[in-house]
Formats: sequence, C-alpha cells, structure tokens
Amino acid sequence: ARLALAALAASARLTGVAAVTKDAPAVKMLMCDVCKTIVSGLSKDVKYLIDTDKMWKKEDLKGRIASSCMDPSLPSGDMRKVCEFFLEDHMQAVAREMALRWTEDADEFQEDLVPSELCDKLRVCKEGHRGLNQMMEESDRKEKAMAEQKKDQEAASKRKKKAKKPASSDEDEESEEL
Repeated sequence: ARLALAALAASARLTGVAAVTKDAPAVKMLMCDVCKTIVSGLSKDVKYLIDTDKMWKKEDLKGRIASSCMDPSLPSGDMRKVCEFFLEDHMQAVAREMALRWTEDADEFQEDLVPSELCDKLRVCKEGHRGLNQMMEESDRKEKAMAEQKKDQEAASKRKKKAKKPASSDEDEESEEL
C-alpha cells in the first residue's frame, strides 16, 4: 500500500497535479528549516566580513542570498522550492538584517547573525515549533540512547549470569562436604 501511495505521489508531481504551493501546510512547516539553514550559511559570511572589516555591495549581497538555495546542506527537491518561496517573501528582510551588521550606527553593528533569532523575527518559525531537522536529530538521539541502554542491559545480564555460576558451584561444594 505504501509503495502504491508513493508511486501515486510521484506521478502526481510529474504531471503537476500536486505541485508545491506556497500556502500548503507542509511548506509552512518546512519554511522554518529552510530559514535556519540559509541564515546559518549566511551567518558565517557575515562573521567573516565583520572580522575582516569588509562589507558587500548591495548587488553582491542579494546575489549571495539568492544563491542560498544551492547550499549543499539544503536537501534537493521540494526543499529547494520551499527555499525559493522563502526568498520571494523574505529576501529584502534578510538583506537588511545582514547589512545592519556592518552599518556602524546600527544597534546590530558587528553582532552575529543568529539563525533562530532572525527566523523568529521574520515569523517564519512559530514558538515551540519543531522543524524537520530538529525532529530527525531528536529521533537519532533517542535511537542512540535506546541502543546504548540495550547494550548496557545485555552487559549487566551477562555479568549476573557469570556471577550466578560460581555461586551455584560453591553451594554444590558446600552441600557435598556436609
């Protein structure tokens, strides 16, 4: 059944029936992940520019932001489309926030560009929102913790079995002596 659903979804995409739309609930959920991924990459550039006392020209700044959807850490496919939607709505605001980091009379002058803060400020991420990346990281952590716990339980079980064997042989020797 899952294979059939996956095939239907794939064929719908190919025919354009289920095209990704900006107002789709899934797009809104993924928008937060896209924002954090993009701003994370841009924050490294901002840090470099601040450290070297440089700044970008307006055209270069917009070009760098526009190229963010090509970031290799951003999954291909629908996430790239969501990235395009994000830039349609927020490119000017992101550019403005970045430029404030090298504007001497701005409160944000030489401050780091913090992805979670900017994405919250843009209202892309809702309070308490757990993005896809965060959910996957939490799942990985839980999986590793469960594997570690199982390993510890197996080791403890083996220790108990080893501890019981000598004890039972000692009891046998004592009963033979009586």
